[in-house]
Amino acid sequence: MSDLKSANGFHYPSSRWKAEIHPRESEVSAEVNGYFLQHWPFPNEKARKKFIAAGFPHVLEDMSLEDGKAYNAKLMPISRGDVRPDRGVPVEYITWDLWESMRAYDRKMADDILEPTFEFMRAQTDPSRLKPMDLKEYLEYREADVGKALLAALMRFSMALRVSPEDLAIARPVDRNCSRHLSVMNDIWSFEKEVIASQSGHSEGGILCSAVSTLHDAADIPIEASKPDWLNSFECLLYCAGTISYNLILHPLAGFPGPLLARSSLLWRNWSTLSGRHHRHIERLHRKYGAVVRVSPKELSFASVESYEDIYGLPRAGRQHFVKSDFYDIYGSAYKTGCIGSERDPGTHAQKKRNLAAAFTARALAAQEDIVQQYLDTFVEKIGPLSTKNAKGLNITKWFEMATFDILGEMAFGESFGCLAEEKHHFWIDLILDHLYEITLVDNLRRFWLPKLLGRLILPALIMPVREKHSTYSREKVRMRLESSSQRNDFFTNIAAKVKSGDVSLEEMTAHASTLIVAGAETTATELAAATYYVLKTPGVKNELEQEIRSRYASYDELDASSAQQLPYLRAVINETLRIHPSGAHGFPRVSPGATVDGKWIPRGAEVYTNTWTVSHSPKYFSNPDEFDPSRWIEPDCRNIKEASQPFSLGARACLGRNFAYSEMSSCLAKMFFTYDMELVDKTLDWEAASRHYIMWWKAPIFKGAASRVDLATFAVPRDPHHIWSEACVLDPSCVFEPRATRDLSAGLLLIREAQSKFAVRAGGHMPVPGAQSVDGGVMVSLSRLATVALGANGTVAHLGPGNRWGDVYSFLARRGLAVNGGRFPTVGVGGVLVGGGIGYFSGRHGWSCDGVVSYEVVLADGRVVYATADGEHADLFWALKGGHNHFGIVTRFDVRTFPVGAAFGGVATWRGPEAGAAFYTALDAYMAPGGGVDDPDVHISTFVGVAPANGSSSITYSSLMSYPGSDPNPVPLINFTSLLDPAWNDAVVSSGVGVHEDWTEISTQLAAFGTDGFRDLFATFGYIGDPGANRLFNKTVIEGALQNLSHIEGLTVYAAHQPISKGFMEASRRAAPGGNVLGLDPDVDGTFIAARIDAIWTCEEDDEAIYNFVHECMDIMERKLRPLGLWTGFVYLNDAAKGQKPFETYAQGNNLPRLRKIQSKYDPDCFIQDYLQHGFALD
Repeated sequence: MSDLKSANGFHYPSSRWKAEIHPRESEVSAEVNGYFLQHWPFPNEKARKKFIAAGFPHVLEDMSLEDGKAYNAKLMPISRGDVRPDRGVPVEYITWDLWESMRAYDRKMADDILEPTFEFMRAQTDPSRLKPMDLKEYLEYREADVGKALLAALMRFSMALRVSPEDLAIARPVDRNCSRHLSVMNDIWSFEKEVIASQSGHSEGGILCSAVSTLHDAADIPIEASKPDWLNSFECLLYCAGTISYNLILHPLAGFPGPLLARSSLLWRNWSTLSGRHHRHIERLHRKYGAVVRVSPKELSFASVESYEDIYGLPRAGRQHFVKSDFYDIYGSAYKTGCIGSERDPGTHAQKKRNLAAAFTARALAAQEDIVQQYLDTFVEKIGPLSTKNAKGLNITKWFEMATFDILGEMAFGESFGCLAEEKHHFWIDLILDHLYEITLVDNLRRFWLPKLLGRLILPALIMPVREKHSTYSREKVRMRLESSSQRNDFFTNIAAKVKSGDVSLEEMTAHASTLIVAGAETTATELAAATYYVLKTPGVKNELEQEIRSRYASYDELDASSAQQLPYLRAVINETLRIHPSGAHGFPRVSPGATVDGKWIPRGAEVYTNTWTVSHSPKYFSNPDEFDPSRWIEPDCRNIKEASQPFSLGARACLGRNFAYSEMSSCLAKMFFTYDMELVDKTLDWEAASRHYIMWWKAPIFKGAASRVDLATFAVPRDPHHIWSEACVLDPSCVFEPRATRDLSAGLLLIREAQSKFAVRAGGHMPVPGAQSVDGGVMVSLSRLATVALGANGTVAHLGPGNRWGDVYSFLARRGLAVNGGRFPTVGVGGVLVGGGIGYFSGRHGWSCDGVVSYEVVLADGRVVYATADGEHADLFWALKGGHNHFGIVTRFDVRTFPVGAAFGGVATWRGPEAGAAFYTALDAYMAPGGGVDDPDVHISTFVGVAPANGSSSITYSSLMSYPGSDPNPVPLINFTSLLDPAWNDAVVSSGVGVHEDWTEISTQLAAFGTDGFRDLFATFGYIGDPGANRLFNKTVIEGALQNLSHIEGLTVYAAHQPISKGFMEASRRAAPGGNVLGLDPDVDGTFIAARIDAIWTCEEDDEAIYNFVHECMDIMERKLRPLGLWTGFVYLNDAAKGQKPFETYAQGNNLPRLRKIQSKYDPDCFIQDYLQHGFALD
């Protein structure tokens, strides 16, 4: 073709390429046209001839742009089905018939093609094509002009490929790029034709619309250079497009679900694995797509118990092995022979396993235990003192790595790495941990089609120096091991002998040593760190574990691996750690031989694995899978599928060191939790979220200035054993005794008895009565370490230590859908509430909190430990402890009934202002009236009015704590108070947490904001009938009285609290405790009343006398005015009483006192407890 001149004056040389057309193009075109003309349902022969004569394929080319727009406007509504065609116009009825037939096949997919079709039609008549464009504008225009969206939609329709909008959005950039290259390729081959057309004199021609000329104009690139540049780009895209199309449509795994980007390319896999959160991404995919997900073109992830057996189990008859994938070639690339971990051939692996197996038998491990214990003792000895040197605590993760590497070094090479002795990481640990990311990167690179090129360019810089340094050090350590004359047994005793005899090569022993150090030490360190984190994050588990360990061993010297492995709860903690945080979180890749996995045929060559993390976190197999709950491993009625946790894999390739790992972890955790009380420095730490997984867990800080990862724990007493809630009750004991177990308390009590020392017992330290929980010059017995929270075998009884706080108990039980009727404030201790009575959220149905106790474990005055139940040998003691406080012994465990609870309506609401105050008391009056809500067994209300006298009447607030089980957003019994939360009262509402809570404990949690630790506190209580006049008198006496008499005291707050005790409450108490309790209320005699309480909170000791006098004067006024009216009940509830009040004289009108004194004499015959134990309230 000769040179051409464009309309803009530029000369374009003729092409050096010859446009090659397929030799059968004419034949195929004629065949397609003939088939169409023969089979299209023309109404008659005349119509058929008319269509041929019209030259339909060329109609648009001869139209002006305006004619084309009109033509489109006529066809578009016909295509949509809005307008019926003119059967005399072929193009109209052909268009109609075509769309109708497509809709008949699949209406939605057909309709999805409409807009792309219209976009293409509009682009053909777009006037912008007549204007000069830069390259960006041109390519954007050509996206529509070339019919990109139309072609894609037609392909999806033809393949019945239903793609979600999310997947389409992900694929859109590739789709756009493809269309641009197609349009450019078209422009290259049609360039000369477009030049001629631009010179044709067409009324709307004159502009050369071509990518070749646009690139020439934009970059001043010669036409001859512009064409090959475009072609090279197109060839690249063609390869990518072809690969993507093959992966999506023709690949043997094309039928498996997964994200579009994962099914079509390696991009999703590369992004996910290099993010370090691949395990979480895979988990989300399985939840979306099901038990099998395609995570890359050749790779399937399974998430089922069945797939474990199919992939990793011993092959059944007629089935081949699923051999390890070529990932393991990277794993063992530093050595000339495979090792126990990297060997892919099943037969060769079996031989290597036999060479090592003798070192991991129970007998061999027992012979090696002294080595392990020596290093664990050093570890435990060092971490305590070191933790006090840094205010941030001790990074325990680092120390676990140091300990496990030292142990494995000793067991493999005959000498440690010196980490514990030198108190620092060995370079080999850092060498491994600091290059996990690079190993993951290489694993991804091996999957691309340019491995040799990428390997030459990238592998040397990333891996080679590390690999050489690692293997060189391994060889040196093995050489020294072989030269050693030691006769001690270790992991390599057997294989070293075979090396010397020539049966095993030195290279194989070196490869084994390297693998055992990396896999054995690093994974054990990971699980020890995980166990420590999850135990410390879960107070109930921590308490139960400490109780088990400390009650089993009298001294540290008794601890050994054999006995530690027999501790059931410790074993459960380890199993739960391995489940919730498996070291091999991604799974162990295998290659399918062409076999069925979980009922699905997997073609030969596909890479498959069971994703360990997903299966062990699946709600299909584990209830509440994201919660750390060791009890699931020991509760006989637990229906969790334990086989879904396979942290050591299974079958012939299962971890050889499983028994050693259990032994080492059991010993380490037992010794650590026996010796120290630990807590997390950062209570908000989410350790798993802060960690990354690159082949192994990247969990320790990267040194040399890289980003920090995870700091775990410090060692300290979790709760101050001296802590007393009210500063007015703080005394000065000579010492504090903190028993770790019941037997400790028994022994300690005998020593106190022998010394004839005064003593006091502190559980939570909340009772604001001097002497009730501490003592001057004697022994404070703090029960803070006796803080077990556990469920009985069938879940109907909770075992509670007295040192617990109710918030911890509620949290533990709520995760299991359960509750007990305990104290209302989450910060109050368990022990005091349960021996003093207890008003709870569920008292309307379950009575006093103490009524729910079915058994007490009690240490008596003579040191004996007894168990008191309703019908046992100590039934009298059982009755006395239900409200009789600590006059008979010291309770070390309460067994309390549980019941199911889920969502609840309620919370705390506070109002301010005189109008709100009047409405508040009206609501209280209505609630206390018969049928007004107080008789509903499910409702709980406590109300309190507060004032800061120094700040005047404007400081008065009115608050209500409400609770009602269930999800009703407006329960009728509470309507008198909830109506005060209507919008009309918005200006009066100070705060409100009232609403439906899916977890009922959120109601209790709100009360934590009302805590007054660090202040001086006083309670005082009395009972009165909830008459409206009595309610107003209470307000006038306390609130108005404080304003008049105490306004000179800065920092003082006074509350008047109303705690309704209904007849239903008392009847529930009778049902729950048929034998009765010490409080002795009779629903037929006492009836519904209010247990009123006066609270005072202040700061200065010099104000004590004035406040004490005011509170007692208020009680005197109330009694003087209400007793003549028959509204005074005389009931004094011990847990709310003030110093000087006598609750036992008011229980059953004093009729229970003789019985209590008789029981006290029986269990404390020489009056040791009566004379030496400091009581808040005496029986005499």
